Amino acid sequence: MKIKLISFFAALSLLVGCTTTPQAQAPKAEEKNISSVRAKEVETLMIYASDDVYVLVKTRNTNEQLYRNTMQAGENTTLEVEDAVDVFFTRGEHLIFEWKGERLRPSSKGTAKITFN
Repeated sequence: MKIKLISFFAALSLLVGCTTTPQAQAPKAEEKNISSVRAKEVETLMIYASDDVYVLVKTRNTNEQLYRNTMQAGENTTLEVEDAVDVFFTRGEHLIFEWKGERLRPSSKGTAKITFN
């Protein structure tokens, strides 16, 4: 009986001891590091087309293409962006952009580029 009881307590102490080993503590330290990293602010860019228009959206810093399409009349798209973007387009008179709560129209007709940051 004593041996069984001693074996039980030995096994129990091993199980309890495992939760305090350095390997078990390492993820907590990593979680703290991850949570302390500041996330980039994400903005929403909405694009509305009132007629057929070609639109290309690229990140300003990396030139990564986020959106490329010939939008049809009545079509719209929503993009989540973290950095400044350049929007290239044709027939700008048929576009409306919504950025940071404001609706904006290009100031010129035809082909142009607008930067949102």
